[in-house]
Amino acid sequence: MRTIELQDRGYGMTDYFHGTSGVFLPISIDKDSTVEDLINGIANEINMIFDHFEYTFTDIPADTLDKQLTDIIKKCRYENKDNLKSIAVPDLEYSFEDLDDKLDDSICYWFTFNYTD
Repeated sequence: MRTIELQDRGYGMTDYFHGTSGVFLPISIDKDSTVEDLINGIANEINMIFDHFEYTFTDIPADTLDKQLTDIIKKCRYENKDNLKSIAVPDLEYSFEDLDDKLDDSICYWFTFNYTD
């Protein structure tokens, strides 16, 4: 059976064109965002757009897909258990307070879900 994986694409502006296959998740971040914030953001995005995952990964039954995604989040939490409260991008100087309600100028951390094979 096919499986999916989480791929770290780094961070950039929200207008970044990703041009990759799979499901692309932008998680909004600022200089105070922690590793835990990123993982929670991924989990929240998965919950909001699960139907998009089903549409993209049609050869994986929905219950299996749900389990794979849940396992990926659990693995992320486990592998980062010692640094969940650490700042995700320490050299980032940007803050949500800098936006002045201009959400189109925000910075995102980019993740892709794609087939492992």
